[in-house]
Amino acid sequence: MLFDKPFSDVTFNDIQELSDEQIEESMILDYKQELNDYSIIKQVTAFSNTKGGYLVYGVAETGKGGHPQSINGVDSDFNKERLEQIILGNIIPRVSVQIKKIPIPDTDRVILLVHIPEGQSKPYYNNQDKRYYKRYNFSATPMDENEVEWLYQSRFFGMSKLERYIEEAIYSSQNKLPHELQLHGIEGHVVVTPLKIDGQMFEPSPQFGRELMKL
Repeated sequence: MLFDKPFSDVTFNDIQELSDEQIEESMILDYKQELNDYSIIKQVTAFSNTKGGYLVYGVAETGKGGHPQSINGVDSDFNKERLEQIILGNIIPRVSVQIKKIPIPDTDRVILLVHIPEGQSKPYYNNQDKRYYKRYNFSATPMDENEVEWLYQSRFFGMSKLERYIEEAIYSSQNKLPHELQLHGIEGHVVVTPLKIDGQMFEPSPQFGRELMKL
């Protein structure tokens, strides 16, 4: 299914499966019957500010939050590169999205599939209509001031927390190197994994130090 494979490998069969399995809209999935160049900015902003997800253009759903009722596609002659530039030029900070045209068999129409990752620099601003959006109740909903402020605080607090974590990890790892290595002035290496900073992620191993001594 759509969610279980690399974006580049998605085919029309995966879109058809969404219909066959009656997969409903959710926090990470939205169906749109028509493609509108500038409404996509609002949708991408909302997904980026929430959990990320997929926009599927060319699919009519049974109702708000419903499952696909028909797969009619959109005109295949739209300019994909122009659409990408519209998104890049109207969302601040810039977002990175994946866009794919999926031909509908035996027609001259396509499904437009857009994958939006969850943003790492929230909040994202729709510079076209000067608003912030989030995914709520199966749609793109304007955020209030408190929500925007909380995302800004989370962004900048997260950066200072990451910097502090790196400093502590380096200090801790150096102190845990075997005494023999410290005497010879040999330094260890700290590997920082960026998506989790609340817990200790690196534990220098004495075995690692002993193996260095053998070299």
